[in-house]
Amino acid sequence: MKQNKKNLVLGLAVIACLLIVFLASVLFKKESVESYRSIKVQENEGVTEVTRMEEALTAYAGMKLEQGDNVYVTKDSNMIMQLDDDKYVYAEENTKFHLEVSGQKDNGKVKICLSEGAVLIEIQNKLAEDDLFEVETSNAIMAVRGTVFYVETGKNETGAALTKVSVFEGKVETTGEGQAEEGVQVPSGLSVTLTGDINPVEQQEEVQLEELPVTVLSHLSKMEEKEEMYFEKEEILQIQPLPSCFLDI
Repeated sequence: MKQNKKNLVLGLAVIACLLIVFLASVLFKKESVESYRSIKVQENEGVTEVTRMEEALTAYAGMKLEQGDNVYVTKDSNMIMQLDDDKYVYAEENTKFHLEVSGQKDNGKVKICLSEGAVLIEIQNKLAEDDLFEVETSNAIMAVRGTVFYVETGKNETGAALTKVSVFEGKVETTGEGQAEEGVQVPSGLSVTLTGDINPVEQQEEVQLEELPVTVLSHLSKMEEKEEMYFEKEEILQIQPLPSCFLDI
């Protein structure tokens, strides 16, 4: 009788342990799915080349991108990259960037190393305290927490490095290469141009919508309207009416 009771207690203990392990594995799996950092090509028009560990790939809608990928959006092409479920990178033609990603959704770092071309960045929700998002060019670093901004980089007529940042929502902290002090906070409605390789010269001015590519204006006009956005949709369309192929009909 005592032996049977002992066996019953032991059996119940084993079942309880197995139940705890099962619940723990379910919770861990759920947490992993929720915090997993997803990066993919949402849309692609034309030809976008991805180099991954010396392997040449051609991007397509739905393609998963990875840490260390080198992306080249070729001439007459454009690509939209989605990170997690609330961050978007709209890459223009003739754009090259390297992707650096670490950590998880609310506790990690994303860096877009932009070597050539231009990207429009949309971060719909403010980043978590331990999350970081940066765009780095040859002569500047842009750090943000939640904003919409456009970065162009290349060379000026003298061959000096040039980066221009235009902000449409929120603020972008911009630090020139070699600058020891904290970066400049560029507010919504302004742009800053940094010229030079080391300690670049900064020049601020109001954002000029008419100078932006039609694809950028199209993306801006399709974004959800917020009070924080510096330009309203009507202003964008009035500055440069968009061809019907760029509008949602």
